[in-house]
Amino acid sequence: MMNPTTNNVNSAVEIIKKIGGEKIGFIIQYGSTVTGEQTPLSDIDIAVYYHGTKKQRFDFIITVLGNVNDQFDIHIFQDLPLYIQQEVISKGKLLYQQDFSTTFDIFMRTIQRFSDFKPLLDIYYEGLEG
Repeated sequence: MMNPTTNNVNSAVEIIKKIGGEKIGFIIQYGSTVTGEQTPLSDIDIAVYYHGTKKQRFDFIITVLGNVNDQFDIHIFQDLPLYIQQEVISKGKLLYQQDFSTTFDIFMRTIQRFSDFKPLLDIYYEGLEG
């Protein structure tokens, strides 16, 4: 038997797919509910790859957020900061993909961009540590 969180996630995925249709590339759950570090106050983080302009993505996410309950924190994957995109693909749980090839290409591009960016991020963190 599925737990209520699983049922809620499945329901949210169906809502996202219904609203986004063919423009949905993939849907990934990430964050504390996937890593097992959630608390009673944790929300459910979901990233959606949506094929569209910035305005279309904004309109889509506003519509989705108006149709799912408040326990969800849903973001457009490509609008997330690069280091969060990396976390999403490395630690997240793939809930839906339109096709493997496109998802694979996006994941590989993200990994490459992050590997180019990581040395700068490390220098930044070293500077913070003093």
